[in-house]
Amino acid sequence: RAQANAAKRQANADSVAKRMAETDTGLSPSGSKALLAFAEGTQPNAMLGDGLARMGLAERAQDGSYRMTPTGRAAVAAMRAGDYQRAVDAISRGTDTSSARQGRQAEQALLKAGADANTTRGDTGETVLMIASRSGHVDVVRALLASGAKVNMVEPLRQQTALMWAAAEGHSAVVKTLVEAGAGTQALSSTKISPLMFAIRAGDIASTQALLDSGLNVNEPAADGTSMLVLAIL
Repeated sequence: RAQANAAKRQANADSVAKRMAETDTGLSPSGSKALLAFAEGTQPNAMLGDGLARMGLAERAQDGSYRMTPTGRAAVAAMRAGDYQRAVDAISRGTDTSSARQGRQAEQALLKAGADANTTRGDTGETVLMIASRSGHVDVVRALLASGAKVNMVEPLRQQTALMWAAAEGHSAVVKTLVEAGAGTQALSSTKISPLMFAIRAGDIASTQALLDSGLNVNEPAADGTSMLVLAIL
């Protein structure tokens, strides 16, 4: 049984790695292979190791060897579980790397220079606030809000707000920040899903509590009559 489980985890990881390569998202095929081998105890070579370090997935020790970071372990766990989006999100949250810090500094500089905090992604219509909220970058969310980002804008495809994205991805710190900024807690997506429902479906207790603390009625049913308690159990 242990061998079967190991084989399943490897198949899941290979499937996620293939999808990332096909969509040009996350790790390259060689990077994925190196990360997974690293998780099994095989040290990457200097080129791959430094690449993983730049992404916040590994760090270089004084003796020249590499150690996997919590971000790297989260990415591997998601890949082994076959969860593509969680793997990509984990990789994107390498917040302790120098490149990430430089990225945040660049964002701050752009906003101070007058960059539009409500600009949208051309292919999806998502605002930068939605993208930051979905990725869990609470410091970027705060900077955008301070620069005038509209907290309740809706993207055209799913009619989702930044709060819905944060709740769906389990980013409780972002959820709290958006609620404090006046995000609409009773808004509904195109499929009639509220922020609270997204948080419950994600199993995120902290986000669920933050939304309930905002004054939501815990006994208010979904559009189809399903109660929040039933949704949590399903």
